[in-house]
Amino acid sequence: MENIKEKILFQMLMNCTKFIFALVVMLLMTPFIINKLGIEDFGVWCMVIAIVGFFSLIDFGLGTAVVKCVASLNDKKEAQSRNEKLSTYCLLYVMLALIGSVCMYPIFVNIGELFSLSPHYQYTAQCLLIILALRTFIMALPLSLFRAILFGSGYISEVSFVNILGTFIYASLVFLFVQMGYGIIYLGIANIIAVAIEYIIYILLAYRYLPDLKIKLSFVKLTHAKEITSLSIAAILIQVSGLIMLKTDPLIIKIFLSLTAVSLYSVALKITENFVLLIKQISHVLAPKFCELSQENNNRQISTLYLNTTRHILAISALIASVIAIHSELFLTLWLGKEFTEAAPVLIILIASAVILAPQLIAGDLLMMSGNHRTSAWFAALSLLMNLILSIFLVKIMGITGVALATLISTLLVGLSLISIISRKILKIKIAYLLRRAIIPALIPTLIFIGMSFIINSLNTNLNIILFASFNISVFFISLYVFWIKTLIASERLMIINKFSLLRQRLFKATLSTDIA
Repeated sequence: MENIKEKILFQMLMNCTKFIFALVVMLLMTPFIINKLGIEDFGVWCMVIAIVGFFSLIDFGLGTAVVKCVASLNDKKEAQSRNEKLSTYCLLYVMLALIGSVCMYPIFVNIGELFSLSPHYQYTAQCLLIILALRTFIMALPLSLFRAILFGSGYISEVSFVNILGTFIYASLVFLFVQMGYGIIYLGIANIIAVAIEYIIYILLAYRYLPDLKIKLSFVKLTHAKEITSLSIAAILIQVSGLIMLKTDPLIIKIFLSLTAVSLYSVALKITENFVLLIKQISHVLAPKFCELSQENNNRQISTLYLNTTRHILAISALIASVIAIHSELFLTLWLGKEFTEAAPVLIILIASAVILAPQLIAGDLLMMSGNHRTSAWFAALSLLMNLILSIFLVKIMGITGVALATLISTLLVGLSLISIISRKILKIKIAYLLRRAIIPALIPTLIFIGMSFIINSLNTNLNIILFASFNISVFFISLYVFWIKTLIASERLMIINKFSLLRQRLFKATLSTDIA
């Protein structure tokens, strides 16, 4: 079990690195793009990204099926069966890519009327739609097969590294194009170039790490396509539920409000999206292991793994989210200017929704990989319906804050029900035990941070900026100490201490060798 913890910890650290890098790039590039190209051009970019992102759901959950296939058929004796299934999935990917391209055409023709765009912005949106649809349906969708193969095979850290490289290439190209005076359309061109390079590397790595991997048309068997129908339907509903917060909200806002409102909401949404991406990537590390343990019927390790990772991920995400929420107005002002402080309430609500979503993401991976995907699908459908109804109702009353509040309410209600079912039917534990072992220890550092921050913020008028910042940093480190002694158990603290001790010894030996040389 310790080896499992260490491997998962390293994979989580790699995903954290990927997240931090993507976050830094987003923080630097967003004000740069807005200042150079204007807030309305940025609104058009966000709108088109949301449209294409929504239609990316057309993968029908094949990525989840591929991960489960590779994780469950990891023996050399099962290579032929695995290759047959993967070849069938590849054909399905190509068919779905063609269907997606066709479905985009009506949106392309009518985008001006659908979103009340001027002729200039209609032309810009149509150009971006062509470029990003090409990137998504002709390149990323079919080639994501190889990314899922690597992920299911356990090469999660390698996938993270390649993603970091893709992000770096994209950011470099955007900076170059915008600095040269090119318009918003070249953001799409930069995106498609970066994606092409990233996915070509996935293909090369998949064939390198799995030498017996073969994708052939002659291996295709339609019986395999029938096998994944139930899993795919469940996966697509879960993805739809996730995209409610990340993709459809800007479209609802544009229908009822203005492009400026879309930009304000999109700024808060972009921060939350990166935050959710961190949680999702960390939680998805568990998917192959959940599949492996389910194949072995090792319910005890499944329960232990679920409780421990829920405690860790919830604690870290809640603490980071509380820092963002408490200083949201200050952060937005320093980052983008005072005109974006209106997005602060939206950011607070969305970031709270993301924290509530964290345990659900782990539960969803467990359900999908243990054959209980129908349960997860029903809750995803419920979340989808609830969020849409509440968003349309509240946007008329409360504007962009109402749309964010709809996400919070639906996430909370669905999350409580889902976690309750997971505890009773899958983990075979009482909800009180889940609260005592995972939820309460995870939230203690955040509650202390919020309470102490509230006291310091109430004294803000009497403190200079340096003293105020010092107090806030001190509170954060106090919360980290509480996390160390209250959230982590003794064996976890010992493992971390041993790892740092080993790293220190290696660095000392390397330094000593350099001095001798």
